[in-house]
Amino acid sequence: MKDEIKQNLKESTTWLRVLYMILFALIYWVVEFVIAAIVIFQFVAVLITRKPNDALLGLGQSMSSYVYQILRFLTYNSNRHPYPFAPWPKGEPEAEPEPEPEPEPVAEAAVDEAGDEEGNDESGPEEDKQKDKQDTK
Repeated sequence: MKDEIKQNLKESTTWLRVLYMILFALIYWVVEFVIAAIVIFQFVAVLITRKPNDALLGLGQSMSSYVYQILRFLTYNSNRHPYPFAPWPKGEPEAEPEPEPEPEPVAEAAVDEAGDEEGNDESGPEEDKQKDKQDTK
């Protein structure tokens, strides 16, 4: 077990991810201030015009999607790097498809003396009777 831990500590991809995580944690901190400014400006816009600013709505949505991507990456729920390593998010966050499980290896069927695969005979009882008749001829 200690060898496994040593091997894990030497894994360069883990350390590279830590560097990316630090970078995105700093970006997240800055984005929080930008979202706070959007909230304040949007509140002022509603006070003055009695309706939200459309440009700020779009910016707020894309910033929220960006925060979602950052948090998914930081919490290991995604391996996809957010912006600037991917396109800037537009609209609501997109759910990542779950990775498909790897198919289990299929055991090869045993082959009997006649060259037929055992256990994979999909014939019904009628075909079995015909095969038995042919074998007796």
